[in-house]
Amino acid sequence: MLAAALCAAWTGQGRADDPALLGRPGMEQVYVWLNYESWSEGLALIRAGVHEADPQMVIRLLACIAKNGDHAVIVGRPSLAAKTILVIDGDQKGCRGFVTDEDLGM
Repeated sequence: MLAAALCAAWTGQGRADDPALLGRPGMEQVYVWLNYESWSEGLALIRAGVHEADPQMVIRLLACIAKNGDHAVIVGRPSLAAKTILVIDGDQKGCRGFVTDEDLGM
């Protein structure tokens, strides 16, 4: 049984690192944050309305802004509800950062 599981993993069946689709229904962009701390700080700034008066304070916390429908590979799992990803296509190909699970599997 162990050999079958290893063989399936080796051939790519059911691998956790298969490309994931980025995006949320109704959204055009996916914000890829530098890390968990940047995401947390960015949300606090957005909730306080700072992004409206000074968007650069939030933008500096982003690794990139990908498009809905771009693909990414999950390269880490910093928490149960978030992933570290590497964008593998689109204009932001090569961007590495943090997204919540809501931003995966559109």
